Amino acid sequence: AVLFARFIAILLIILVGLLKSRGISIWATYISFIIIGFTWPFFYIPVTIQATNLTSPENRGKILGIFNASINLAVITASFVSGAVALKFGYLTSFLVGAILLVVSERVFTKAISVETAKVD
Repeated sequence: AVLFARFIAILLIILVGLLKSRGISIWATYISFIIIGFTWPFFYIPVTIQATNLTSPENRGKILGIFNASINLAVITASFVSGAVALKFGYLTSFLVGAILLVVSERVFTKAISVETAKVD
């Protein structure tokens, strides 16, 4: 059910992004932020729980600190970079660059996790 909710949320965000890139009103921005606000817990909380479950109690604080710092640093950096890309190349390009980076990073982290899991086994 959570995976389906994530899929629907991503589709809605893509739809709003495409509408916004076609010059649809400022309401597209408002709608996208509302969607993000309601769906963020579905993305963030399960990952935090997973990070907590995968760490030993003595390293949990350090790992969660690194985890939260990396997420927040990525959000801040992406905000500035996407703004610059949107101003120079347009909003659709900014969205496409983000989507490509998302797919590439998912592949990289999936391989890294599978390699780390193989070392543990």
